[in-house]
Amino acid sequence: VVNNNPPEIDVTGNSTSIASGDVTPSTSDGTDFGTIGSASTTYTINNSGSGDLYISSVSLSGTGVSDYTLSGIN
Repeated sequence: VVNNNPPEIDVTGNSTSIASGDVTPSTSDGTDFGTIGSASTTYTINNSGSGDLYISSVSLSGTGVSDYTLSGIN
């Protein structure tokens, strides 16, 4: 069975799309935190496809994970 209406995840920071697999920090998409004491950054997950997108969980991982929190997830 082929799904002709697949979902497509689009994650944005600072209203700028973050490419899948992007590992390069950038101030334009809010992924370069530089040297900061504290900050709040919002990332948005959108479905740019035509099929339903189901997200069952969101988590943080990696070096320094304890420095970050998740909030405002509905």
